[in-house]
Amino acid sequence: MKKHNSFKALLVAVAMFAFGGSAFAQVESSIFFNMNMPVGSFAKDASMYNDVNLGNKSIGTDAIFGIGGTYRIGYVFDIQIGLIEPFAEAGFNWNRISGDNRDKYDAYRGRVPNYFNIPLMLGINYRYDKLSETFVPYGEFGLGYDLFFTNGEGKDNDIAYQLSYKTNGGFAWQIGAGVIIGQYFSVGLSFVSYGNHRIEYTNGTVDNHAGIEYDANLTELNSKGEAAIVRRSFNNLTIKLGFHF
Repeated sequence: MKKHNSFKALLVAVAMFAFGGSAFAQVESSIFFNMNMPVGSFAKDASMYNDVNLGNKSIGTDAIFGIGGTYRIGYVFDIQIGLIEPFAEAGFNWNRISGDNRDKYDAYRGRVPNYFNIPLMLGINYRYDKLSETFVPYGEFGLGYDLFFTNGEGKDNDIAYQLSYKTNGGFAWQIGAGVIIGQYFSVGLSFVSYGNHRIEYTNGTVDNHAGIEYDANLTELNSKGEAAIVRRSFNNLTIKLGFHF
């Protein structure tokens, strides 16, 4: 027990030295509700192949407004010119594709692809609390890693059709600003880059009574059966509503 207490005291002492010798420090947890608006290629309009699927030519695009959530834990220090909070956070964000293309899937009783991002980040939040205790402006920056997932897509009509994809992670970062209102609430705006992700088409068949297999671009597989691979960048402009405790 004494060893544990000594180690804890050492961490506090190092942190106080690193952040200006402040005696004020406290743990803060935060929960954010995210409203995400895709930007850049993530929001690029996509045409479906013969009203059947997005395929590798367009998967990872055509995203529209989505929602998500983030849990953050940090340690707040007073550094005389404001407050600073090193933090760690994990989030979950979902974007759907455009309504026009969703209608085409519905018409063919198809499975609609959705986009899921799980960012894990470390960052710094700075707050200037010298003007008001009720409205405290802040700015923040974070770096980390994002896991991207998309479900398969398919059509079930005269032609039974299914596609599935394998994805990987990517380097992610965010920058944002906002205001803390009172003791418990905040509102902010962030640009979040989930990174550049590799999307690999892994399975797809078209049963047109001829038994021909096609890749995600609806072209026949080559003699080696190689999968089609593309890379996509995912960026959101995010409104963040926070609760801090």
